Amino acid sequence: MQKALIIFFLLPICSILNAQELDTYDFNSININNWMKVPHVNGRLATQEDVKNNRAIYISSKSEKYVPLDLDIPFLAYFIDARTERKDTVVVIQANMTNNGIYTGFRSFHTGGYGTSLLKDLVLINTNQLIGQEKIGMKEVYIHNNLVYKISNDSLLNGVAQRKRKNGHLVYEEEYKKGVILVSKLYFNGKAKIVSNKFIYNPNKPQVLSKEYAYNLNGEIIEVKTYDDNGVKVLLEQFQKGKLTYSCQYIGKKKHGLELGYIGSKDGKKPTYRCEYVNGEKHGTQYCLNEKGIEEIKRFNNGKRIKTTIVNKELN
Repeated sequence: MQKALIIFFLLPICSILNAQELDTYDFNSININNWMKVPHVNGRLATQEDVKNNRAIYISSKSEKYVPLDLDIPFLAYFIDARTERKDTVVVIQANMTNNGIYTGFRSFHTGGYGTSLLKDLVLINTNQLIGQEKIGMKEVYIHNNLVYKISNDSLLNGVAQRKRKNGHLVYEEEYKKGVILVSKLYFNGKAKIVSNKFIYNPNKPQVLSKEYAYNLNGEIIEVKTYDDNGVKVLLEQFQKGKLTYSCQYIGKKKHGLELGYIGSKDGKKPTYRCEYVNGEKHGTQYCLNEKGIEEIKRFNNGKRIKTTIVNKELN
């Protein structure tokens, strides 16, 4: 089922539509126990493919000034319909900074319907209260069989364990549910509470990494590492202002697969650098296009260069 593509600057601040009222969208109601797994877009601008695959509600117009944000998406909020005054619990799945403020796209828990709103018009829900979380110090917990317990009563931790400096500055924290680590965060030095690194863990395999994000001081994602179900690194991606500039496939610490570079690419989609790796060694074709339009093609066999071709070509 194809969806109608919604353009960012045409969207009103609207009430929630039921999925049955808008058959161009294919949303279902959300299981409250799995809301954190709802498809979403975070730290970058949504694409048509994101809308098509239920990860976003709208795409951004190039005529608008906007910046992708990282707001620990998805997160919960209340939306109050100005027309009907109905209060609905929603899951925010995307957010962009605009001239008018932070603009969000969200889905309804009960109907699966969708809506859009400025962030200031949503009432944020404290998820700590939803799952009975508490905040304690790192010295107040212990680990046994990869599960985290409170020292005070030997119960599994449902909450956040934090490390703070003597001046109260938050340095690091870990979020747990039934003793299983879900997320950990490192914070930049300074008065502001700004995340520098965020680690997402496999909920079915305690202490096994699933994703790792690195941020700049503006809250923009600059690097993402992806891990398989066993915690082995399989992909590294780097970004500048929300755009992918580099990616490389891995098996653990060794490059394995395609290495791609996009710096200098006019459309941001066609790579200006491409290289094939097998078990950490260059194996196949390495392609490079410099800013002067000169192509260089090298061929490798198990790490050894066997051929080089240079072609003069004007950039399109």
